[in-house]
Amino acid sequence: MITKHPITTQGWDPTSTVESLEFSDISAALRSPNADQQQQAIAALEEWVQSTTWQDSTAQSPHLLPGLLHVWNQEPQRADWAERDPFAGGWPYIPVDTEVQVPLFQRVLSIMGHVGRPSDVSTLLQHPNESRQSGLWVHTIARIGGHRVLPPVWSRLTQTSSLNETLLLLQCMELLPEPGNLPHLKSCWSSPQPAVRGHALRALRALGQEGVEQLSAVEQLLQDSAVRVREQAALTLGAFGKAAVAPHLVALLQDHEPSVRCCSLQALRRLDVSVLESKLPALCKDPSHNVRHEVLLCLEQIGPKAKELAGQVLPWLTASDTTLAEATARCLGSLGYQPARETLLELVRVPYYDPSLRATSAQALGKIASPTDEETSRILFRMMKFPNPQVQRAAAAVLTTWRHPEIQPILQRWLEHSNPWLQMQAVQSLHELEPIASLSSLLKKLQTASYEQAETIVSTIAGYPYPTPEAQLVQESLRSLLHASRPSLRQQVLQAYQFQGQQTGQTFDYEMITPWLDALQHATEQLLALFYWRDNLPQLKDDILLLCSMIQESLVQGTLDTKGEQFLRIQSQLHHTQESVTFVQDKAGRFAQPALQEIQQTLSDLLHAPNPTHQQWEEAMEDSLFA
Repeated sequence: MITKHPITTQGWDPTSTVESLEFSDISAALRSPNADQQQQAIAALEEWVQSTTWQDSTAQSPHLLPGLLHVWNQEPQRADWAERDPFAGGWPYIPVDTEVQVPLFQRVLSIMGHVGRPSDVSTLLQHPNESRQSGLWVHTIARIGGHRVLPPVWSRLTQTSSLNETLLLLQCMELLPEPGNLPHLKSCWSSPQPAVRGHALRALRALGQEGVEQLSAVEQLLQDSAVRVREQAALTLGAFGKAAVAPHLVALLQDHEPSVRCCSLQALRRLDVSVLESKLPALCKDPSHNVRHEVLLCLEQIGPKAKELAGQVLPWLTASDTTLAEATARCLGSLGYQPARETLLELVRVPYYDPSLRATSAQALGKIASPTDEETSRILFRMMKFPNPQVQRAAAAVLTTWRHPEIQPILQRWLEHSNPWLQMQAVQSLHELEPIASLSSLLKKLQTASYEQAETIVSTIAGYPYPTPEAQLVQESLRSLLHASRPSLRQQVLQAYQFQGQQTGQTFDYEMITPWLDALQHATEQLLALFYWRDNLPQLKDDILLLCSMIQESLVQGTLDTKGEQFLRIQSQLHHTQESVTFVQDKAGRFAQPALQEIQQTLSDLLHAPNPTHQQWEEAMEDSLFA
């Protein structure tokens, strides 16, 4: 049951309300020929899945899944939204300021990801809509079934004759890397379809070191007739991390396709960039701008020893491709290549040059020129008057780093500027120059800042060791943001609050336990939603362990509230997170288990470790029983 407006035979009635609504009614609305009823039922489910637990939502799968599949199969094809095969092209271009309407089938898939059970995977595999959003379909299946989905995927792979479905199943194996995928990937090397070979290489690369036994097969695919397959083979060899394959990748630098040469350079940078030192002079003459961009990244990685080649790339600063010119400026700046100064000055001096290129060139000058360079300083001050915030901020950042004596009055005026990003640059620069004196202005700005500005301010003050009075002032200002709706900002605030508390000796007070629990609830939801992403799990694990340490300190330092309600909420949230981790452990593959086990052990220790608050709770319960 869910609390929502009722569905009638005439459609959704927004004027009448009921305490609860049967899921069978929702399912009937999903299968209704009335499009409005379908839309309203989906809107109701979207609200419901955001406020219920994973276990409760999956319990409704028998009622909801048939109706959701009915809507999915009815939705007309939207070619402009269809996820393109990466071997055939990318996403369609959508302007940044375009208001994007989320397609109905995408909303349906999101709900399926919440309500589906592992036993539903076989049903879902029989309903792939091959012309629309195959990537979303794969993610939905992986989210529902976890690594249990692999046996039916392997079985389906041997039965299907559809190219699109084969690619879908290979994408699923890429999302869920397990050694059991290997026998099925081997059969793909001889496929007549380049897309199948390419997707199989991506799935093999996801296995990491587990896929090294296929090293010889991947080396042979370096000579494949399909360009995309050669690209994927090069990237896969780089992912294996075996230096012995470097000669094969070096040989691939002679490939006639620029994209293959780029992938080979990427792989070699990951393995051992030093093997490229003798090849870079010839690569600097490569006609492809993409290859030249990779060469610049190699030079940056090699470091000071690459200065002797810097002269060969210096002319690229004036390339017609501004992306290549920017990359060249960054590279020469990181190398500290002094002969680039005159060209960089020319780039920042001319107002009609690309603003992004001028800003990047200014940053490079900050690393090459000296704070005593009067000509450069004069040009940078002139840039601060140019009506482009990106150019102005870059010049201000350099002059701040140089601690130029004339920069501070300009920054003070910028604090009242109409452009919010110039205000933010002023806040950051003034804090860098005078952290204590500028703190009050910074905290005042924090009260009216947007989310993006607040994140910038919090990251600026987060790790600075203020004296105790200022640290207390920072903590007081951060309290209002501990309940921020944006998770990334809330996490930054939590960490800043903890660090400043260490400066005052009062890291936590018990009243502030609610933000920690809210953050833990959000991290738990992320864990349930993203458990099959092996790359995301380490960061999520670190976030949960940090929150557990905050809660532990709150329990140690806190005093029990009158009715023990906060303590009960702590126990409830910890148990919920523990159950969620157990649920994920049952579905996740071998790669994810160490991180999940560490989270589980930390939660167990926190639930069972003795602390003053726990003891107060037990004493209060004993007193109430005797009373």
